[in-house]
Amino acid sequence: MHRVVTSAIVLALLGGCAASPRLAPPAGRQFDGVYRGNTTLLRGWGFPCGDPHLPHEITVRNGSFAYPFQLDPPLEMPVAVRIAADGSFYRAEQYPMLERLFPSDPPTAWITVRGRIVGSTLDATEKDLRCDRRSLLVRR
Repeated sequence: MHRVVTSAIVLALLGGCAASPRLAPPAGRQFDGVYRGNTTLLRGWGFPCGDPHLPHEITVRNGSFAYPFQLDPPLEMPVAVRIAADGSFYRAEQYPMLERLFPSDPPTAWITVRGRIVGSTLDATEKDLRCDRRSLLVRR
């Protein structure tokens, strides 16, 4: 319980530490819907990366969605992502390192989520300090 409360406090403090290098025109509602599929772990292993094959469900509303980043498996942190009119998206956000495996690990790290929606397929790649994961999801 202490870990969850601490996580909530840290996330609230870091809420303003997000970056997006380009501001493309927003998508509007053209990509709205529920996307379902699986993720595959491309780099990393073990507890810090979570299950190598996870089912994902993402709901896009008004051209935005919350990407479910595994902050401290099974604890997830939603990463707010906005889709551009061409279907592309990119988001970088700082997060707290709750489980520092080595003394040299920084107290915070960055997660990036980038990808594109083409037709009914959402293709996203998530990268953080220890893991890379690819999600292929289809709008149902």
